[in-house]
Amino acid sequence: MVLFKIDGGKRVPEIEMSLLDTILDLKQKIQELDVEVYRQRLWHKDRMLRDNELIHDQAFCASKTLHLTVTPLSPQHTLSVKVKFVGSDGYVEVKETDKVRDLCSKVERQWGIPSELIPL
Repeated sequence: MVLFKIDGGKRVPEIEMSLLDTILDLKQKIQELDVEVYRQRLWHKDRMLRDNELIHDQAFCASKTLHLTVTPLSPQHTLSVKVKFVGSDGYVEVKETDKVRDLCSKVERQWGIPSELIPL
């Protein structure tokens, strides 16, 4: 078994995989964390791993870091973020490429809450 830790956020999920699993199997586990398989690219030692390759064949012991790159969604793709505050809640549409400050600005315009008072 191999244990993968996905770093880069507040929570650090761990994925346990068999040495006989493929890279595609690993991507499918990552998909459970809300990143679709078709958007994922896994890299090891500056080489993109192919979906049909076995985890066993990657020699992860020599270099323990695997890099995940994610293809961004199209600029037209939007997400709905539920915003809750005392006495009310609602949804704000944002693009995947929007920054936190963009979300805060939209909340400020929609509900009149100064963006510097919005905790995330």
